Amino acid sequence: MNKKAQVKMFESIAVLIIFFFLLSFGFTFYGKMQKISNEKKIRKSMDIDAVSLAIKASNLPELQCSTKNVAEPNCYDELKLVAFRQMLQNKEGNNFLTDHYYQLFGFSTIKLHIIYPVEKYEIMLYDRPRTNETESAGILTLLPISIFNPKTNMHKFGYLNVTYYPSQ
Repeated sequence: MNKKAQVKMFESIAVLIIFFFLLSFGFTFYGKMQKISNEKKIRKSMDIDAVSLAIKASNLPELQCSTKNVAEPNCYDELKLVAFRQMLQNKEGNNFLTDHYYQLFGFSTIKLHIIYPVEKYEIMLYDRPRTNETESAGILTLLPISIFNPKTNMHKFGYLNVTYYPSQ
């Protein structure tokens, strides 16, 4: 009788060990699935932020083309663009200007690439990348844009290159 009790006790202990092993495996699997799900949500949120930033950059009222006070979507006025670049180049001592565009764009780089009808060139509109080596990878968004010169009544075509550096 003593042997039967020992065998039953060993069986009960073995069942408990297997149960806890399966339970720990289940918790580990669930934890990994939650981590993957959270990473996807964070990436989706960063992508939405990047697209939102690109839309803000393409619709800057300081640069937009307008006819009779009606703004044209995805169009920059070339004369306003020249004035904007000069204003940003002379920003030393103007903390308001630096703070204003930092609040609007945060850590990002915005370049305008003109590709047609003249030779290709690029114009840096805003440049404030993260200085951290681990966070240097940004999310790139490209938007087609038209550049209108009201003096010559001509359009140039290009694209807006917006790189967003999210905080992680």
